[in-house]
Amino acid sequence: MLDNAYLLRRTDGTRHIINIANEIYEQNTNDVVFSEVDFIKEMKPTSIPNDVFYNRQWHLNNTGSWMGYNNGTAGADVDAQNAWNISRGSRSTIIAIFDDGMELNHPDLNMKVVNPHDLIDGDNNPTPPCSSTSDGPYGHGISCAGVAAAEGNNSEGVAGLCQLCSVAPNRLLGSGGTSDYTVGNGFRTAC
Repeated sequence: MLDNAYLLRRTDGTRHIINIANEIYEQNTNDVVFSEVDFIKEMKPTSIPNDVFYNRQWHLNNTGSWMGYNNGTAGADVDAQNAWNISRGSRSTIIAIFDDGMELNHPDLNMKVVNPHDLIDGDNNPTPPCSSTSDGPYGHGISCAGVAAAEGNNSEGVAGLCQLCSVAPNRLLGSGGTSDYTVGNGFRTAC
């Protein structure tokens, strides 16, 4: 307890507590340095998703240790758990992903896909052809979509930062490169 600090408890409900705190300060200007309300805060538990690979998503919650290695920097993350206590997003928020495509039936994303486009093949299926790249058959775009908006708390895969948002996947990167026209058309199509 601080010296010369007092905690007063209101016993009647007839006057607002902020008014009482102001009156104490104003009536005792020589003796009172400050008077403030000591609000009781409801502390919510931190929202931690139950997705099987969440513990590997150091960018959302960096504990300094990853897969048994202690070479990370604890706290060097986006503070996702704190953000999720405020909001996990909304289906009306659409995140457009412009990349090498996205698997439309991915279990963490399939229920949130809106307005898909394949600007390379000119259709509405942005699933990229299978490849032997290090990113696997569905490449970089599916990873980006997952980081942005994978469904959280569904006991599978990963958790996205905006778990309740929708995703508009746009495939505009192909093995033959992409023209400025394709990129511009992709942005016009998505907006």
